[in-house]
Amino acid sequence: MAPDASTGPHPRGADTDGAVTVDLLLPGPQATERMGQTLAGVAQPGDCILLEGPIGAGKSAFARAFIQSRMAKHDRVEDVPSPTFTLVQVYDLPDGEVWHADLYRLTHPDEALELGLDEAMETAICLIEWPDRLGSAAPAGAIRIALASPDGTGTPADEQNPDSRVAHITLPSPARAALTDAIRRLLP
Repeated sequence: MAPDASTGPHPRGADTDGAVTVDLLLPGPQATERMGQTLAGVAQPGDCILLEGPIGAGKSAFARAFIQSRMAKHDRVEDVPSPTFTLVQVYDLPDGEVWHADLYRLTHPDEALELGLDEAMETAICLIEWPDRLGSAAPAGAIRIALASPDGTGTPADEQNPDSRVAHITLPSPARAALTDAIRRLLP
């Protein structure tokens, strides 16, 4: 059950494979951006964040805030466009590359491999929208963030706050302590 405004976020504990899952209520776009900025502060090369959810759920907003936060550490400011048509945008930063991929238009997992994502997942920080397009090539140790409206659909259920979302976050086992601590900081 996803949290509503009265229950707030709740840790769901560990899944059977040892992964830790948390549901986090995001009351609006600023909360989604804050989540991106927070995780940007602890992510490191080799981390892969898979962003799931319907169109308009906030995947690109999360990625944009994440990338801008990483750039700000190096006094860089630039536009962070959605890679909907380019498929991949690469940001070469002093502390490692950040790859932002939008796989929505792909029809076969091999197309993602042709983009070089398999190699990037080992050496860069990868933010991947529509990761279902990877099929079995999706990295097992990835952080998964599924964004949805509080009722679990793509349709806002909260008429008072139609921009609210729930982030269902799954951290692999074993998750680095820094990642777990970053998620805890997001909890009220």
